[in-house]
Amino acid sequence: MKIRFQKYLKRLLLFLLALAFIFTVNGTIERQYVKREIRDFVSRAEYIAPGVLFDYDDTKERFYIVRKKYDYEDVNYNTYDYINEYIGSTGDIIVTNRNPLSEIKILDSLIVHFWIGHAGLVLTDDGSQTLEIVGNDTLELNEVLELDNTFNINLRGEEVVGLRIKGITSENKERIQVIKDKYLGKKYNYLFIINLANRFYCIDLITRVLEDVGIRINYDFWVSTGNDMITSKNTYLFYYSYVDKKGIIHRYFLVDQEFSI
Repeated sequence: MKIRFQKYLKRLLLFLLALAFIFTVNGTIERQYVKREIRDFVSRAEYIAPGVLFDYDDTKERFYIVRKKYDYEDVNYNTYDYINEYIGSTGDIIVTNRNPLSEIKILDSLIVHFWIGHAGLVLTDDGSQTLEIVGNDTLELNEVLELDNTFNINLRGEEVVGLRIKGITSENKERIQVIKDKYLGKKYNYLFIINLANRFYCIDLITRVLEDVGIRINYDFWVSTGNDMITSKNTYLFYYSYVDKKGIIHRYFLVDQEFSI
């Protein structure tokens, strides 16, 4: 009996190691595509000096517009409201590579590498509300909630990406409003590599809601990560921000070609 148990344990460990290896290799490849997507978006940017559109303290944050270049880039909806500081519009995805378990520093590099920090799905056209779930709060709050959109708050050098679904329709947006109700109150899934029917982690939650609407963004059909969302053929960047070494937040957001500054 002991020998049989050891044999099963060895097989399980080998299986888990194989999964970890595949996950790491896949994530490393995806990471290169993520860097390219962000680099291409930022390369189109034009700096907005303080006082041109609005006054701001450029020792704390700086703003850049990215003019529409591709037909699929839809700028008819909010990308970044620089007055109220809301990111996105209904159906948009916001992803960060911030370590949600900040006390466990060893996770920092892993989370940055795979963009598995945190994510939310925007629920309102003005960008003020998001659908989210977190796993590092109290058990009572580790459930799917409709929250104020606070993804504009950058901490500890993290990056934030806003993604828009290519060709999303008003019907898709209306369907999201209906579908999200069945997810509210569902609990957090701590078994990330195993999909559970009624438990989710933040990125998994978004992919499931969108799949219910008929939109697939996880192209590799495996564990959903921020890398999957950013590299998906069905999404594109409309917002990007990061914090530099001086603590200055740099914000880039998509605008119409005719946008005047």
